[in-house]
Amino acid sequence: MKQQAQKPDNIRCKRDERWIYFDEKHLLSNLGRWYSLKHKKIMMQFPNNSGYYRVKIGTKQIFTHIKVVEYFGDINGANLDQITSLFENGLSIDHINRNKKHNTIYNLEIVTHKVNCIRRSQHAIA
Repeated sequence: MKQQAQKPDNIRCKRDERWIYFDEKHLLSNLGRWYSLKHKKIMMQFPNNSGYYRVKIGTKQIFTHIKVVEYFGDINGANLDQITSLFENGLSIDHINRNKKHNTIYNLEIVTHKVNCIRRSQHAIA
């Protein structure tokens, strides 16, 4: 079970924002924000070549959308603790509004890879 954290004192939290310990030095919010306990500030996130936002912790690049769903669940309440592997189960994490920068639980949904592809093509047509 992931341990809930108090909101950081020195930042303005957004409405309905909840924090959880990612590790002993970092917090993750259900709205896709990262906080460094060491530096006492919100961490910068950067997109990869595909546009998915990630944060660097140590030498690792961590994708925000995957960790938000793993720690908080998706818009339907499903989380990755219930699923051993997205890829092995033919699943993907869909950004509902197609914006890969919006990594809130309200914009992420675990869907089949097929559904994700259909939604992506429908959005491209619109």
